Amino acid sequence: MNEERVGERTKFEKALLTVIGLVAAPILGAMASTTLLITFTVATTWSALVGSFPSIIAAGGLFGGYYGLLPSLTFGWPIHLVMQHLKLGRVHHYIIGGSLIALLAMFVTWSISGGYGAFNPPIVLLFVSAGAFGALAFWLIRRPDRDASSSQRAGETSA
Repeated sequence: MNEERVGERTKFEKALLTVIGLVAAPILGAMASTTLLITFTVATTWSALVGSFPSIIAAGGLFGGYYGLLPSLTFGWPIHLVMQHLKLGRVHHYIIGGSLIALLAMFVTWSISGGYGAFNPPIVLLFVSAGAFGALAFWLIRRPDRDASSSQRAGETSA
């Protein structure tokens, strides 16, 4: 039971990293996308951007937690399990999945709010980029590509 493992994770470690990734992904994704949105649309000078950076990060974290946490936990885990089953562990698979989850969250938010801010291009870009950055964060935390490579190595050694 106390065997030394190299490069493989237990089921508990995988599940824990999945939960950590699903919680961190929307927050980190929204922080990154909010920073980019503010940088390219509102900030007029470098000093203005640097001076408002803590507020931008805080707003991104709140935005990600408010709009992204529930969709991440509700849809992210099943999508992750389906992608594992289909052996889709590459980063671009997860970025596409995260962007689609974010679009779903945007449409749900749009329908609940009665269409307020509907199809405003910066808002659509904000949601999609938050989903993409969040999926990248999830992928970097969980590293599902290593699951496929470790199971392939196990199959190669037993054959």
